[in-house]
Amino acid sequence: MTTLPSMLPRFGVAVLGGLVVAALATAPADAQRRPSTLNFTCEQAKAFVKKRGSVTMYIGRGQAYDKFIFNKSQCQTGDNPYPKKVQTKDGGCILRICFSPSLGNSGG
Repeated sequence: MTTLPSMLPRFGVAVLGGLVVAALATAPADAQRRPSTLNFTCEQAKAFVKKRGSVTMYIGRGQAYDKFIFNKSQCQTGDNPYPKKVQTKDGGCILRICFSPSLGNSGG
């Protein structure tokens, strides 16, 4: 008869292995669900950000993305809204991101 303590190492490895496989399998699916500014017109992109308050979107054909915000309340304390030009279906569009003056860079 197998005792519980002797089963734990095998069970723990199986569970851990299953969790790693599940995490790897869902990562690409999550990335594919992230919206892209290229799939919206400028007005659609602005409305999408306004509806969500803040949303992370791909900003090009590569893997680049940014967090866009509707207003300052989505920024961290000390950060400010900053305009960022992105490509949309109908050309260039200005959306807002958070800017950290103390760091001298943008990003969410």
